[in-house]
Amino acid sequence: PDLATTAGAAQSSYGGDGDGFVAQVNVAGSAVPLITYIGGSHQDSVTGLALDSNGIYITGTTQSANFPTFSPFLSQMPGNSNTAFVTTNAGASWAAFDTNINGVVTAISPDPSHPGVIVAATDNGIFRTSNGGSSWTSQSAVALNLMVRSPANSNMIYGFAGSMAYVSADGGVIWILTATLGAAPSQVIADAINANTAYVIVNGVLKTSDGGKTWSPSNGGLPSAGALTQSMVAASDGTLYVYVSGAGIYKSTNHAVTWSPVNAGLPTVFTGTYHLAVSPSNPSI
Repeated sequence: PDLATTAGAAQSSYGGDGDGFVAQVNVAGSAVPLITYIGGSHQDSVTGLALDSNGIYITGTTQSANFPTFSPFLSQMPGNSNTAFVTTNAGASWAAFDTNINGVVTAISPDPSHPGVIVAATDNGIFRTSNGGSSWTSQSAVALNLMVRSPANSNMIYGFAGSMAYVSADGGVIWILTATLGAAPSQVIADAINANTAYVIVNGVLKTSDGGKTWSPSNGGLPSAGALTQSMVAASDGTLYVYVSGAGIYKSTNHAVTWSPVNAGLPTVFTGTYHLAVSPSNPSI
């Protein structure tokens, strides 16, 4: 984003989320008479370049609907470049919600205690709005692929960038690297009762009780030490459920200290991937 462009550059400023660039070097290799950005607000790259007597030809890729064009054959990007949408009428209609975010949204978390405050994880870092998305502020360059907000304290947010655990204790303003796990988790779940407790699925269930600083296996009662655990859900009363491939559904009522099978009425053979959900208003459903 701090590339020094030259006078007469076709694009003098950084578009956002990763731009391509073109530089012209003189024959002696002693000067660079032209440097220009090429890109919009999402990811863009230059993959090929050719020259002839008529000028420069550039090829590449773009995810930006606002990619800058000059005498274009195709002036608009076909398809859709938006990655987040919002509805304000119970789903009757939807509108793009990432217009002012320089990145592809991978996770989003509205603050239930503060209307209009929303945190978005993108491939270009973490963004936060306090006005319902009219404007967004970049809070961190960390590209989280998992993010969850604590039901017990809406200021507490857990996130993962690969195997690296990040925590924000102030609603997404400041993010701190708290730990690095042995592998990247497939899911992160915040405990419904204790804001300092969270769980991840990575070769079984790992648990933190100190706000993400340390993570320890919590697989008591799970077959194969929970290695085949595929999905997890937390109920509002703190009850946890996991699906273990080939073994079924297991339940914990003591914050993942021990697990017990709860498969009455379910098929005797469990194959494929199962997803779990619990009613927000009734933890028994």
